[in-house]
Amino acid sequence: MNLPRAKIFPIPLGIIFLLKWLAVTSPAVSADPSTTSAISVKTNISPVELTVGDLATYSVTLTYPEKINLTPPSHSRDFVGFELVDQGSSPAIRADGKLTQEFWYRLRADRVGSHTLSSPVLKFKNSEPNVIGEFDSGETKGPDTLVTIRSVLFVEGEPRDIRNIKPIVGSAWPWKNYIPPALAFIALSCLIGYAASWWVKRNMVQPVVHQVPALPPHEMALRELDRLYEKGYHTRQQIRQLHFEFSEIFRRYLGCRYLFPALDWTTEEIGRALSDQPQLDNKQREEACRILTETDLVKFAKLQVDPDTAIRLMKSARSFIRQTAPAEKPEVSTGQEAIHPTA
Repeated sequence: MNLPRAKIFPIPLGIIFLLKWLAVTSPAVSADPSTTSAISVKTNISPVELTVGDLATYSVTLTYPEKINLTPPSHSRDFVGFELVDQGSSPAIRADGKLTQEFWYRLRADRVGSHTLSSPVLKFKNSEPNVIGEFDSGETKGPDTLVTIRSVLFVEGEPRDIRNIKPIVGSAWPWKNYIPPALAFIALSCLIGYAASWWVKRNMVQPVVHQVPALPPHEMALRELDRLYEKGYHTRQQIRQLHFEFSEIFRRYLGCRYLFPALDWTTEEIGRALSDQPQLDNKQREEACRILTETDLVKFAKLQVDPDTAIRLMKSARSFIRQTAPAEKPEVSTGQEAIHPTA
């Protein structure tokens, strides 16, 4: 139907129409660098030489005017000799009316040999005519990239008895010649150090340190209870914190008084240890276990008690400490009073 109608047009007009159609639809014409000079396509791969299993980065950098709609390269490319591991792109950068964008592919070398990676075909469309010559759409591509993949093993037929010339290796370091001087230096250093230490100790003035007599366990425990009361936990409703510190003071007293690790033992273990103390009666053992049990309920079971109950428990512990404190030894008098004691 179209052929008979084409004959009615003048011959020059038909030729011009045919040439224009070929110019618009032919990718070879639009891919010519002189035609698409406004579009820049750069390809790069790093490194260009690698072995099997190594990773390389192949990038395509596009620079084109803002008024051109450019189709990004296909994400399903087949890279000869490589395996595609990852891919992505960077944000477009606008400068001087042009956009610059980079698309990258992370590749793993898979096949030995020299391979040519062809640039992807990029399709573009001009939103405003006469920006790129007389064409408003077309295709372009960048230069191909050559890369070499080498094997980590010997290639079939490669001679294995030939080796590269190695650099000249000097003689071994004469370490044996340095042993006597090194030993002499070490011995002299030790002798000088010993002499200096002896001289310093001899001429050092020893400071007089007054030994503070250690307090008995019961006095220490009573002082700690006084300091705990002065902290005012009961006035600030910090009853649980009060029981934690009170339990530590009471357990420390039991451990120092009866010589067992009360801070590390459970209440049941402390009760069994107190039952072996002959100086304690049953009432005192029960009182100690009661104090420990009530503090455990507040510490671990989070039992809610009022401040008055906590203060009463501290008073019970103070009374227990005074009852179980060792008896003070009477001072030995001298002179006539020691020889003839009065009644």
